[in-house]
Amino acid sequence: MKPQRVSAVILAAGFSSRMEDFKPLLLLGGMTIMERVIRLFHQNGISHTQVVVGHRAEDLIPLLQSWRAEWVVNKNYREGMFSSVIAGISRLEADREAFFLLPMDIPLVRPQTLR
Repeated sequence: MKPQRVSAVILAAGFSSRMEDFKPLLLLGGMTIMERVIRLFHQNGISHTQVVVGHRAEDLIPLLQSWRAEWVVNKNYREGMFSSVIAGISRLEADREAFFLLPMDIPLVRPQTLR
């Protein structure tokens, strides 16, 4: 499998209601959780990252632009995470061989897990 034909779909459309703060923008080790997750994929050869946004999308989009990540707005994010899964994978190009699916709830994935 060629890394350039593998994508990362990052789910970041939810309310973060249990956290009581917006998870993607929380700091973890000197950078936001979103930056950490995008960097994880980029450093492991997955350069195509697509982030599903919804709640507070306007706060995330400038950060995504700075990391050259694509995004899709899930207008149905209030319906739950599965609506974000559908929104994210439906926008992937047909030539994708595979994709990683990662919710913002799980930012500490090890590089060897991706490999």
